Amino acid sequence: MTKDIKAMTLQEIQDVLTAAGFEKYRAQQVYEWIYKKKAQSTDDFKNIPAKVREYLEANYDFFLPEIIKQQESEIDGTKKLLLQLDDDTKIETVILNDEDRYTACISSQAGCGCGCAFCATATLGLKRDLTAGEIVGQFLRDEIEAAHLLDNVVFMGMGEPLLNTQNVFKAIKLISDPKGRGFSQKRITVSTVGIIPGIEAMIEEGLKVNLAVSLITADTALRSKLVPMEKTYPIKDVIKAAKRYCAKSETRLTFEYVLMEGVNDSAQDAEMLVELIRGIDCRVNLIPYNKVSGKKYSSGQREKAISFQKILKGYRIKALIRKEKGADIDAACGQLAAKEDKK
Repeated sequence: MTKDIKAMTLQEIQDVLTAAGFEKYRAQQVYEWIYKKKAQSTDDFKNIPAKVREYLEANYDFFLPEIIKQQESEIDGTKKLLLQLDDDTKIETVILNDEDRYTACISSQAGCGCGCAFCATATLGLKRDLTAGEIVGQFLRDEIEAAHLLDNVVFMGMGEPLLNTQNVFKAIKLISDPKGRGFSQKRITVSTVGIIPGIEAMIEEGLKVNLAVSLITADTALRSKLVPMEKTYPIKDVIKAAKRYCAKSETRLTFEYVLMEGVNDSAQDAEMLVELIRGIDCRVNLIPYNKVSGKKYSSGQREKAISFQKILKGYRIKALIRKEKGADIDAACGQLAAKEDKK
């Protein structure tokens, strides 16, 4: 069985090549073919001798996840890719284009075990973690399909990134390695429902990525119903851990607040949120709920979102209403479910 070379660091590639009797510098050439030239086969390695190529071909896998289906929004040009992995597991990734700035929304797991009441991915349950190579493969595939270098990467696709820290962290380090793609960690955002051990692991790992916490509501009783992880990791403790990470990494904390009509979008809800986060150097992304089949939730009128935003701004809390993208192809926040039968 071949090993996924996209999950290997430059040092790991150097080690296997030198152990096989090849020159150390060949590893850097291989690295550049993977990350800078997006090669998917050793046949593309024009500056590498045949013996090295044959060794790599026999022992390592260079292929990217296969595109099973691709959809493009007729409204805003968002692209959603349904990808198939080596074991036939299916995941989704999304490419967003905003005035020629490209963002890849990447999955960290196939399915998700967090059970958030409003999310399409939660209906799948957790199938498995993605490997570092599969995560890197999404990044490379997205950059190819965008036909443009990516500007931002957000771990906001399928799964909870901080329940797959080993593979997510390694993937982040691989794509940010200056000897490879050199993608700045400052342009990567990891989103979490609030996995405190994962946030603490980010501190220990010395990451410099941005952190976004899916807050959803400041009402802890309600949050326990909407986000079951609240019972294990209370939001007040999550915020403390997030503040420690942002202080260490010198990044600003983002809170994501999905507005659901009649659930968490009242003036009282806004005031409760203020009480929870007031005084924190943060930004709040207000996200009108994107409809998910089989879920009872809906988004309210835009005027209500604006009123919510005004209350936050009245306390000098930075608050933005996120522009909906990709909802017509089920590619918006909370809609990913890896279905093959979408038209």
